[in-house]
Amino acid sequence: MVTDVAWTPAITALTFYAFVIVVAEICRKLVERVVRKGSVTYVFFMELIAVTQQCTCVYENAIMIKNYGPAGFFFAVFTIASVTSQYNRGAYLSPFLPIEALYKEAMKTETFLAILTAQSLGGYAASRVADGLWYYTMSYSAEHAALYTNLPCAISFKVPYIAALGYEVAGCFALRLLLSRVSVAYRRYIMPLATAGALTFALVYIGVPALNPVTTSSRVLGCPGLDLQWFMITYWTAPVVGWMLASYVDKNALFKKPKAAKTKKNK
Repeated sequence: MVTDVAWTPAITALTFYAFVIVVAEICRKLVERVVRKGSVTYVFFMELIAVTQQCTCVYENAIMIKNYGPAGFFFAVFTIASVTSQYNRGAYLSPFLPIEALYKEAMKTETFLAILTAQSLGGYAASRVADGLWYYTMSYSAEHAALYTNLPCAISFKVPYIAALGYEVAGCFALRLLLSRVSVAYRRYIMPLATAGALTFALVYIGVPALNPVTTSSRVLGCPGLDLQWFMITYWTAPVVGWMLASYVDKNALFKKPKAAKTKKNK
């Protein structure tokens, strides 16, 4: 028996992804023209652009899940992460590495605050950007019309809550250990593959694909299922605890130790 696959939703989603990625790259080029590379302002804008791009694409993933299930979701996450990793200009996209770097004194406080501010603004802006794109394309796309008028918004688990909480800790713990063991040359391919796999597993067996406080907050913060207190515990505290536990037990350093200030010897 041959089952026909409708490709129109995939084309719609891929066009959406491509448009967002191209516009984000244009914005980066503009920033590079007016802001000094390496400055805190530069870091802020690159993080803001990258997070807005990432979270906007997360909203469109609803089309892939609805029409193609876990396989479509996996393909979307892996492809987007692999492609954008080449253009993100070192953006972190989640608070994990900045928190670890600050803890290990490998990042200045002002840079850390700039990154977290950019991530918060980017996650907030993404819903507005996605809404705007759906609104202006809804007359051409039934999928976008459906998302604009009735975006799915609910936090529901397929397992007991404690298992979902544990998965956030264990998943981020495992991703941090893997990150330090993959060579830089292959990191841009291995990490998207691992992340896509972990998120797809969560989609199928846990209920909510999270493992990143920024994207999760952008997409489902305020949705029925968890109040603010439990949301922060589940999708901020637990992932950060998992990541930092891995950084504590891991002997492979991700950051260079800050050089101690040299003191002149008295002759």
